[in-house]
Amino acid sequence: MKWGGRSVNTKLRLALSGVVLLSVILALAVSAACNGEATPIPTATPWPTYTPLPLPTPTATPTPTATPLPTPTPRPPPPTATPRPTPTPTPKPILTPGDVIPVVEGSTVRINIGNAQGTGFVFDDEGHILTSSDLIPLDATEIRVTHATTGTVRATLVGRDALKDVAVLRLNVAAEIPPLELVGDAFVPPNETIVAIGYLGGATGQGANGVSSRIQARHEIGGTLYFQIETPFGEGLSGAPIFNLNTDVIGIVSLRSEHVLGPGQTGSGIGVSISSILSNVDQLKQGARFFLPNPICEELVRPGVIETITVFPR
Repeated sequence: MKWGGRSVNTKLRLALSGVVLLSVILALAVSAACNGEATPIPTATPWPTYTPLPLPTPTATPTPTATPLPTPTPRPPPPTATPRPTPTPTPKPILTPGDVIPVVEGSTVRINIGNAQGTGFVFDDEGHILTSSDLIPLDATEIRVTHATTGTVRATLVGRDALKDVAVLRLNVAAEIPPLELVGDAFVPPNETIVAIGYLGGATGQGANGVSSRIQARHEIGGTLYFQIETPFGEGLSGAPIFNLNTDVIGIVSLRSEHVLGPGQTGSGIGVSISSILSNVDQLKQGARFFLPNPICEELVRPGVIETITVFPR
């Protein structure tokens, strides 16, 4: 019988031969194992011990020491301003009475009202003139002022204080007449030599004259301070400025001897203190008018008026 091109016998023989061969091989293997000749199993190579990588030891970074800011060098204090020295006013020279006249006469003016004549002086740059209130009648319509710079011009009554015998006029034309400064604290010591400068000689008087005398006493009546002068003043000096020998204006001439000193007292001159005039001269410049009841003596020398008299011993 054939199978797949070969006979069945042939294939059996081949299969039996393979079995025999496999049996021999197994026998040899068993024999070797029994005789201790088995091939040893190789020893497994152990894994290397794991060595952990060393962690880096953190190095402590030292905290940097702050570099201190340099102590600022204090600025030197600003230099103390050297105070400007207060200029010491140069004291005015003490003049002789005769030397006072040429220094101040350029500020005095002659005042004519009808046939009456008196004196005044310019005391500011606006052309205001200070004079006697008694010199200016209440009904005066024309006041003429004469000065070397202006000639004869008209003036207007601005204000008056009949209590103090003071009036303020203003020139009707612009004129560059040097004013006299009014100093309220002008020094007036006992027995002070004074010079009144004005226009003596009645209506015909032309040039300024000076009258030198001394202060005898001071009288305060109704808040107004009067000087009592040894020498009486003539009518042409009514309203004239009174100077000390430093050429300070200390008052103006008043003709109120009897009214200040009492009836029959005509042997002395009277001056109104410039300090009393300054107390309301600004009001007079603005047109103020202060009047007295008639007669004047009832106001100045009346019962109940408190009068303070200071007499300077010789």
